[in-house]
Amino acid sequence: MQLRLHLAILLVTVTVATCKVLNEDSFEHDTQASTGATTGDWLVKFFHPQCQTCIELAPVWEEVETQLAEMKLQGMGANVNVAEVNIEESPALMERFGIKAIPSILLFRHNKMYTYAGENTQKEIVHFATEGFQSVQGITVPKEKTFVDKIIEKVMGLFGQGKTEL
Repeated sequence: MQLRLHLAILLVTVTVATCKVLNEDSFEHDTQASTGATTGDWLVKFFHPQCQTCIELAPVWEEVETQLAEMKLQGMGANVNVAEVNIEESPALMERFGIKAIPSILLFRHNKMYTYAGENTQKEIVHFATEGFQSVQGITVPKEKTFVDKIIEKVMGLFGQGKTEL
């Protein structure tokens, strides 16, 4: 009986643990990162498909997703959504969040973002997502650029002035 229960939980966990793919169009809508994250916390991996470290992190990331989904199902206080962003397809998100290296893992929680700097192990990443982030200085999530901001940036670029403040 207990074996069946564990198998049932495992089956449900495997079907629930699917990594959400975010991009420049869906990021803010899905995460609500800059407005307070009413959809829960979001643990997001920023990667490049040709980055060797990113490739090595992929199976660990799947384990992280599975464990966080299982914790959520069992009511263990973890309400963390897991997602990933391909920076080759969404470079503006890399710029928006000030990402300097890949892979990068950020936790978005209550209008703050926390940068993970630990080892790329399931145990360490899950700990960071559930409580370890508290030992890291969170910063306010940068707002998404408006249409007007993007136009001004393009125009300034045309005149060789790049990114300047108006």
